[in-house]
This record gives sequence, C-alpha cells and structure tokens, in this order.
Amino acid sequence: MKTISAMLLSLALMAPTAVAQADDRESSIRSVTPYSAKQDISIDLSTGFFAADPREAGVLLNGTVLHRIGYFEYGVDGTYGDAILSYEYEQLAGAGGVAWQTPIGLRLDALGELGGTYYRHVGTELFSSKPGAYGLLPTARARIGVSYMFVPRGPAHVSLGLWGYGEDDLTRKDMTYSYTETAGFGTPAPRSTTTTGRLGATRYGAMISLGGTFDF
Repeated sequence: MKTISAMLLSLALMAPTAVAQADDRESSIRSVTPYSAKQDISIDLSTGFFAADPREAGVLLNGTVLHRIGYFEYGVDGTYGDAILSYEYEQLAGAGGVAWQTPIGLRLDALGELGGTYYRHVGTELFSSKPGAYGLLPTARARIGVSYMFVPRGPAHVSLGLWGYGEDDLTRKDMTYSYTETAGFGTPAPRSTTTTGRLGATRYGAMISLGGTFDF
C-alpha cells in the first residue's frame, strides 16, 4: 500500500512538470517553425467595389472575424454597401469554410455565408423627394481570399489580403410605399404619390483587406 501511495504521489508531483515541458516544446516549435499554430483568430477590415444587376456598381466596407481550428474556420462578417446614385444596404452574415495556412505566411480561405441584407432607398432618384423602398432579405454569399501574414514568429501577425465574392438575395420583394412629392422643377405643387420599389439583387465584387491574426 505504501508503495502504491508513493507512486501516486510521485505521478502527481510530475504532472505539472510534464505540462510545463509540453508548453515549452510548443513554444519552441513556434519559435523555430513560423505560422505553426493549430488555432488562430483573425480580424480583418476590407474595402472594395461591386457590380450588381441591373447595370449598377458601388463601393463597400466590410469587417470580418474568423476562428480557425486546423483546416476549418467559422465566424461572422458585416458589410455596408452603397450602389452609386441608387440604394444602400447593411449586411450581417455567419460564415464557415476551410483555410490553409502555409509555413511561408501565405493563407488561403474559402467561405460560404448566410445572413440578411437590409436595403434602404431602393428606387430613389437624383434630385427627387422619393425616399425609395426599405426592407430585409435573406442573402447567401461565397467568397475566396488569399492573404500574406507578416511577422512570422510570435503569437501576433499583420495580414494583407485580396478577396473575391459573389452573393445573391434568396428572394425578391416588391415594396409599395407612399410619399409626398415636393414642389420643384416639373412639379408645380406638392402631391401624394404611391409607387413600388423592387428589393433584391445579385452582386459580384472584390476587396482588399488589412488585419491581424492572433495565435493560441
């Protein structure tokens, strides 16, 4: 019995030392082999442009947070877009996909996303009091990206990347609304008007991103 107790006590005393040695080995591997972390969190801010149907184009701002575990990743992103002289939209989506982090700092990402897009001022016109239609639609998106991470050794890296994407609203919706058209050129007096705006679009775009990746 005393022998068994001594063995258990010895194992209990050795366990913290073994954990510490494992941590030291992991730190040593990271210091010798760059970009070797099994998990990381990346935070990116992006800006770019898009083309949409019918014959529209615009600019966008995007923020993305991703958690990578091995070759798989998941996260969330938000987008603000402005179709020039047309509508605006805000978008929030959940993302999931695969990532390949190479030892030379190059990273490849492929993501599928599902979320919602809130449209504003759809159908508005230049120099018009027409407010346009508002509404929320479900949206699906696919995006691929390639980025390069600087500062190879250590737990934090700066990243610069390029993204391409395509997205489509899963439905189309006609929104009818009324407004008062103010007096002006071609409109001698204020009048109440009812009109319809159609929500929904297919968009393709490209973005450049700047961000950080944190290993753990």
